[in-house]
Amino acid sequence: MWEGEQLLAAQEPEIHDLGSWESWRRWRDGLVAYYVGQGRWACPIGSLATEAASADPETAALITTSMSAWKDMLAAGVARMQAAGHVDGAADADLLAVGIVASIQGGIVLCQPQRSPRPLEAVLDQILDPLRVRSGERTGSSRA
Repeated sequence: MWEGEQLLAAQEPEIHDLGSWESWRRWRDGLVAYYVGQGRWACPIGSLATEAASADPETAALITTSMSAWKDMLAAGVARMQAAGHVDGAADADLLAVGIVASIQGGIVLCQPQRSPRPLEAVLDQILDPLRVRSGERTGSSRA
């Protein structure tokens, strides 16, 4: 199995739910656990994008497909939260999902030299907590 598929599979089943703050917390915690379990602090999709995509159109297409699928699943979760009244309905779910994926990639880069999950945990909390503010449901942390 390609590592990108493993990354997406590691987010199951939560990534297909994401209809409550509890499911988002489980998704967040499961994603952090996946990266901790890898022991090398690198995202397989992001690493491949950085290393190979510019030189190989087939690799670039694979990465684009994987990143788009990941973003689309997260956008669907944001849309479910909007439909339930937990996130501002005027927010752009697709744009928020792009921000979540980009934040994950940046958090992983910061984790590499520190050999610590803390940057990833922090960035996930920082991207998810404002969604609570928009809905008036802020409880202090997405870990709550």
